[in-house]
Amino acid sequence: MSQGLDRVAARRTHGTVLLMLLLGALLFAAGARAAGAGYWHTSGNRILDSGNQQVRIAAINWYGFETTTFVAHGLWINDYKAILDLIKSSGFNTVRIPYSDQMVSQNPVLGTTNINRNGINTDIAADARALDVLDKIVAYCGTIGLRVILDNHRSNAGNSAQENGLWFTGEFPESTWLANWRASLPATTATPRSSAWICATSRMPAPAGAAILRAAVPPMTGRRPPRVPATRSSRSTRIS
Repeated sequence: MSQGLDRVAARRTHGTVLLMLLLGALLFAAGARAAGAGYWHTSGNRILDSGNQQVRIAAINWYGFETTTFVAHGLWINDYKAILDLIKSSGFNTVRIPYSDQMVSQNPVLGTTNINRNGINTDIAADARALDVLDKIVAYCGTIGLRVILDNHRSNAGNSAQENGLWFTGEFPESTWLANWRASLPATTATPRSSAWICATSRMPAPAGAAILRAAVPPMTGRRPPRVPATRSSRSTRIS
């Protein structure tokens, strides 16, 4: 009887060891994929790191720079480093940061209304501008291993998508849109926004709403509409 119990116990122990080894291997593989060292690039339909290991973007959106506050939301109650630490510890490897053309063009001084400096955010100067805070967020992302997607989300500052469904307005024409996209990702190493931690940029979401209807529905002329050659969406992603 005791020998039978010993065999059962041995099998259970063996099974437990195998399960632990399997879980360890899975965690090691997941960690290797999540590491994503160096510059990311594409190969076919895959995203690879500098060692040509496949990586998976697990991103979270941190809005605010595209709104009328011109800065990431939540800084009135929490430290930006603490927010990014929480994002990292929650298993994400990328932060998507939307912004507006108005924010880049005006680059306003943010003051104290939307940034709490009472024991938190102490390294953000009282006269800091919007792009200064964006640089600090991107720089800290780099120190803790988070990638950043900069999303040119709107023309004028506001909430959600652009009201006219397009990537330009009368106040912010297409030339401004292009200039601000380039300004948000400088070619020099003068700012953190030029670093390897910017893994992608989005140049305004695809046209939506009435803009699509105006393009899709032809005038009622009684004639078939001309064939329009296929074009790329206005959404464009750049993988470094």
